[in-house]
Amino acid sequence: MNIMERAIRIDCFQNLANYRKPSSFIIKESYPLPPYSTVIGMIHAISGFDSYHKMQVSIQGENAGSVSELYTRYSFKFDTKYEEGRHQLCIKGEDKDYGVFKGIAHVELICDNRMVLHIIPEEEDFDKKLLNCRKLNQQQFKIIFTFHFNQSWILDDAQAQHTC
Repeated sequence: MNIMERAIRIDCFQNLANYRKPSSFIIKESYPLPPYSTVIGMIHAISGFDSYHKMQVSIQGENAGSVSELYTRYSFKFDTKYEEGRHQLCIKGEDKDYGVFKGIAHVELICDNRMVLHIIPEEEDFDKKLLNCRKLNQQQFKIIFTFHFNQSWILDDAQAQHTC
């Protein structure tokens, strides 16, 4: 790693979000901030990348707390045949009908999540690709982005070591 590297800063806002903890089943609990893999995936999606681009990521943020919300949950197995009285929904297939359970469940939603993401890409022209794609995909993700591409915004080694 060089002593000084250029970084991209992205200010984000999400009204309601859930960054599901893999170990939560009955109530879909959430991390307070998205995991590194979620942010990296989001950057790839808004950039339109179809292959992996290495980057270092730093995630900072705050929120206004969380709420528990009800949602409709659909549960099914691929090989489960529809049985009247057992399943609430029937999905018609080519060769047989599949049974689906419909019920309610709880999800934890993070409210008014404000984040600052710092991204250090390995590619030289990564920031130009990201800048070209942000206008097209911003509405799709329902996140308010503010991009900062500034030559003077630089991380030194002490700051960079807190990145993934």
